[in-house]
This record gives sequence, structure tokens and C-alpha cells, in this order.
Amino acid sequence: MRGLLKFFSVAEKYRFANPEIYQKAEDWLAKKFKYDPKGYRAIMSGVDIKRATGSSLIFDIAIESVLPPNERIMSLEDLRDLYKNLHISEGVYVDIPDVLLYSPTPSFKKNAKILKSLTELVEGMSYCPEVPLRISRLGIIPDNNKYGFKFTRTENTTAVNDQRLGIQKEKEIITLDGTSLAIHPKEKGFSGLFLYNYDLFSTGPNIALSTSRGRTIIARY
Repeated sequence: MRGLLKFFSVAEKYRFANPEIYQKAEDWLAKKFKYDPKGYRAIMSGVDIKRATGSSLIFDIAIESVLPPNERIMSLEDLRDLYKNLHISEGVYVDIPDVLLYSPTPSFKKNAKILKSLTELVEGMSYCPEVPLRISRLGIIPDNNKYGFKFTRTENTTAVNDQRLGIQKEKEIITLDGTSLAIHPKEKGFSGLFLYNYDLFSTGPNIALSTSRGRTIIARY
């Protein structure tokens, strides 16, 4: 897509989310938030359907909800396969559909209520800034918090502790198929996860924020 990302030997397994997929995701959100449009507006802010640009953890949840059974949003595990065959131009980011939970204390005031509901979903599981909980394949429903939505469990939701994505004493490094890249984690609260300039970031405060630099990659399996 405009030379921003280039695939080589794994091209048959990965593709961009195109305008048709973006439109289906928008339709899904419009129906889900029909009687509570606050969440719809928050999620669609910064998304351009015609250009298939704009990406956030939450919009990726909507995209994955309309994909066929043999496709999903690119995961952190997919990066092992894709990373060495991927060229990303400066300024472009790609979201990973994971939530990283570091602590029950919010780092951003707007996140307080949604963070509380998230911790209730994983009650009994341990996590800390050094060893966060990586929660994958969550769902969303309308809610009366600052965003207008909250997370829910789905039949595909998983949660595992992942020390690689936590705060470390030394420089944080995660290795993907022999290639090392830096991880820029939070110290408290929770965040999404995205790849930007060949580093992984979990520092974004607004989990619904999209910009025109965002792209979504779909994996076939």
C-alpha cells in the first residue's frame, strides 16, 4: 500500500485491511453502538474508510469481528514470521491486538473506569510493571465511562504473563526470530501495543486514538 509496507516470502499469508474491510468494521460498530453512539464516535475518530487508514487496538477488535474464520489481526506471535520480511517506512505504526495490564492504578485519568472493569475480567491473576499480563482477543460493549465502551471476554480471549514486555533494570529488548527490538513499556495502568519504527510501544494513553499513520495487517492461518 503506497510502498509503506512490503512483504516478500510471506506475502501469501498477510494482507492489508482494505476499504471493504474497514467499511464492514464501521457497519459492525454502528450496529453495536446504535443506542449509545459515544463509543462509536471515540473508536471511529481518525479512521478513514476510503483510504483504509487509521488504526487502534479498539478498531482492530471491530475489524477482527468481521473477518472470516481463517483470518485474524496480526499478533505478536505473527511478528516472528513476518518481522524479517517487513519494511515499514518511518512514521507508520501497526497495532497488535493485545492489552498489557501493568497495575490497577491508571496512568491516565480517563482510563480509570475502564481499567477497573478490565481488572475484574482477570481477577485472581497476578501482574506487575515488571511482569505485565498480556490479554489477547478481547471484545467490546457499550459502557458509560469516558470512552463509551468497555472490554469483555470472548471465547478466544487469552491472558498470559509476559516478562519481555515489562519494565526491566536494563534496556528492554524483545527478540523475534533472532532479531532484537526495543520495548517501550508503561509503569502502571494498561495500554495497547503497537509496532513503530521497528520498536514496540505500550505507552499510548488514549487506547481509542487513531491517526492516518496507522495500518492494519491481517494474517491468514
